[in-house]
Parts: sequence; C-alpha cells; structure tokens
Amino acid sequence: MKSVYLLSLYTMKQFLTVFCSLIFISSCSVKTPEPAAYNDSLAVQQIGITEKANSLHDAFAGYVKAEMEIRRKDLELQLEKAEDAINRTGSYEDDKGLFEAASAFVEGFKKLDREEYDEVIRILSKPDSIYTESDEARLGILYKTIDEQSNKLISRFITAQQDFAKKHEIELKNESTAKD
Repeated sequence: MKSVYLLSLYTMKQFLTVFCSLIFISSCSVKTPEPAAYNDSLAVQQIGITEKANSLHDAFAGYVKAEMEIRRKDLELQLEKAEDAINRTGSYEDDKGLFEAASAFVEGFKKLDREEYDEVIRILSKPDSIYTESDEARLGILYKTIDEQSNKLISRFITAQQDFAKKHEIELKNESTAKD
C-alpha cells in the first residue's frame, strides 16, 4: 500500500538533485572576487540543505521511523548551521535579494520540517495493520505540497542568484557538489 507514492518521492528526489547541481553555482568574477565569494557562501548553504532533504526523502522509502528521525535531525542541524552562516554573512552591500532568497530557503525548509515532514514520518511509521487508504491519500497531498514548496524555494533562489550575478557582473557556472 505505502509504495504507491514512492514514484512521487523518487521524482521529487530527482528534481531536487538536478536543481541541487544547478543551484550550486561557482562564480568567476569579471570585476572583483567579492561578489563571487558572497554568492558561493550562500549557495553552499542551499546545497547542504538540499542534500539533507534528499537523504530524508530516501529514508521515507524504508518506513523505518528511527532512520527517518535520524535523517530529519541531520536536516534540522543543517538548517540551523545554514541559518547562522547566512545571518553572519548578511546582505551584500545594498543588495539584499540573494540574502533574502537564501533566508527564505532556510525558513521554507524549516516550515516543511515542522509541518509536512513531521506528518509524513508519523504516517509512514504506522504499522501496516492500522495504515489506511486515508493515510495513503494524505501522503499524496503531503508529497505534492513538499514538491511544490521545494520547487518555489529553489526557483526563488535561482532567480535571486541570476539577478545578483547580472548586477555584480559575475559569470555563473554549474558545479555538481557543495564545497565546504
């Protein structure tokens, strides 16, 4: 019964993975290295969150509450780390767009964690004997919400990154992994 939505989760994971590699954009500066380093410092936080969210999504397929909770805790720790790093970094000169998008990314995933991820874990942790069609339907709604919200957060971050790059004359190029 529970496996019906694994395709949806797999699709969500694929989407996040693709965007994860597109999001971490290492910058080559045309004018000065400072905007590039600023961009990278925020992008590395975004990709860290995305990687932890993907790990949690992988755990959903196993239906093991302890594993889901461990990976959820990893995501929560990454969210705290990212929030601290982003707040310490602040905005770049008078340009707040990328900073605000990075902050919204963290806040958006914190909301997903409190609401959707919490409920997904509760439902998937149920024994098969009490798992119902209603639970299955609710999972479908939750997965759809997670997909939609994640996509919005990713899109906002990408748009802010592109605007920042244009304004500060930096060239963006794709990187597939986060640099610590």
